[in-house]
Amino acid sequence: MRESMGRKDCMRRSSFHFGVRSAVVSVLALASTAVHATELASQDDVIVTATRVQQPIEQIIGAVTVITREEIEHRQPQSLQELLRNEPGMDVTNTGGLGKITTTFIRGTESEHALVLIDGIRAGSITAGFTALEFIPVDQIERIEIVRGPRSSLYGSDAIGGVIQIFTRKGGDRVTARVGGGTLHTFQANGGFYGQADDTSINLFAGRQSTQGFNACNGSGVLFQGCFTDEPDRDGFSSTSGSLRVVHDAGFTEVDLGALFAEGRTEYDGYYNATDFRQFAPHIKFTASPTENWQLALLAGSTNDDQDYLSDDEFGARYNTERVNVSLQSDVTLPMNQIVTVGVDFLDDNLESSLSFEKVSRDNGGVFGLYQIGIDTHRISLSARHDDNQQFGSHNTGNAGWKWQIVPGFYTMAGWGKAFRAPSFNDLYHPFGANPDLLPERSTSYELGVGGTITGLWTWSVNAYRTEIDDMIDLDPMFIPQNIAQAKIKGVEFETAATFGDTYITLNYSYVDPRNAAPGPNYDNILQRRARQSGKLSVTQQVEQLRLTGTFRAQGPRFNDAANTPSRELGGYGTIDFLAEYEVTDQWQLDAKLTNILDKQYSTVYWFNEPGFEMLASIRYRIK
Repeated sequence: MRESMGRKDCMRRSSFHFGVRSAVVSVLALASTAVHATELASQDDVIVTATRVQQPIEQIIGAVTVITREEIEHRQPQSLQELLRNEPGMDVTNTGGLGKITTTFIRGTESEHALVLIDGIRAGSITAGFTALEFIPVDQIERIEIVRGPRSSLYGSDAIGGVIQIFTRKGGDRVTARVGGGTLHTFQANGGFYGQADDTSINLFAGRQSTQGFNACNGSGVLFQGCFTDEPDRDGFSSTSGSLRVVHDAGFTEVDLGALFAEGRTEYDGYYNATDFRQFAPHIKFTASPTENWQLALLAGSTNDDQDYLSDDEFGARYNTERVNVSLQSDVTLPMNQIVTVGVDFLDDNLESSLSFEKVSRDNGGVFGLYQIGIDTHRISLSARHDDNQQFGSHNTGNAGWKWQIVPGFYTMAGWGKAFRAPSFNDLYHPFGANPDLLPERSTSYELGVGGTITGLWTWSVNAYRTEIDDMIDLDPMFIPQNIAQAKIKGVEFETAATFGDTYITLNYSYVDPRNAAPGPNYDNILQRRARQSGKLSVTQQVEQLRLTGTFRAQGPRFNDAANTPSRELGGYGTIDFLAEYEVTDQWQLDAKLTNILDKQYSTVYWFNEPGFEMLASIRYRIK
């Protein structure tokens, strides 16, 4: 059960569904398939997630990534995991293809250390402690913003490694539709429309995806090996999804109403071998501008993660979690390029399960403040937050950042931040091994970076970071969670992108050194399933109506266990993909995608398979 056993060093999808809390594959890259210079240099882009205030990306202090809808369409992804694994600092593991457990780690931290937001609303299972990214439909996504580095001073718990914010569809083509399929009996179809009437706009989209899949796990009936069973069958996935977004803009006020929905079934190997899932994330946001320099925003919504576990179609267990969010934020712009932000957040977590948890609800209140100022070519930001959690009490966090635009096209920056993570319901209250006296996990991070733009057509950046995590939760010899783990993580990220006429090239490389810092037999070992080196090269060529993209992604070896056992080392690998887009007319387009064309066999989690060679094709229709 994904929800029932979210524990360190245990296999999340086994017959008992132990949770892999430390499972990491270093998948680090930037694979934009854009061609035009406007897509190359994101300096004209804006980002909300880094400061909770909409600002030009060039003013942000820290490492950020923005993935637009246009880029998503160019990449032709089947899943959210495909998008995230292509981005700098993102490590992704997958246990058997589409719809299988996918965990995303930022800069070598745990999956629970990555905060996920959907339209500003906190997502994720309160029992497992992280978000079921494999169930979020990529067709319903308008934009993704990724912030690497701690942001607990703005968002509270979980944002130790960074924040991933997903925005649902908004604006775009008046009518759009796409249908396609490929190997593994894969089928996908989606469509929707965008309309505008006076001050009100509406977006409505729906999609369907299915695949027969492949054998998710090289099973074994031996205890603590593979999936605890041998089921050499195809493990399929199917999902039906939709999204609605209505925005009324009356000038000094705006009302934004929306919802994201997905339901389906995923199959895998083990005692429980299927999950029926349902994801629902509604929100409403009211924004007002009482004066030219003052904006107020009230946001309310919830995210629901409902999962029923089945054994040969017989009901086994249920975990339905709901997170209700309410926030009020005030932003004031002052002279001398100053911005003052203050706000309050309220979070109410609730659980309904077929198991008997000691507690099934808790709430958290937070108050935060952010001050930003620009002085000549320098920019400074300071933020602080106080959280009061019903279970673990009070916690304070802070961030500080400085950025210096030394000359046009060249900057340097530095950052510091403290963050924390509140224990999950599994850690605190699970009926089969829990500890209600756990403390929050705590971290301190430092970052230095340089970067710039050359002639507006070539961008580059280098970021070095260090993170120390204390009171990490791990299992003691009796399989009870305790605050006994520590980690020290340091690394460097390099990325560059350039446009030469109709040719667009992106390249990135990452080195991370994640070490176990807790006294004991595993002291100074590499944290499990982290590849210390990874990178990606992507080349796109535009030839009239034809766009061709080739990508090469490589990862080094990594140890599968905390003891760094040589026999459990997962080997490094490289894969090559080809993508093609042909614009037949202004309305019709043909897409094709060949992934892992050398049919490389590799794993990101021991015993579990990754996709081999796949071929997909689709036809797209749009009215702009």
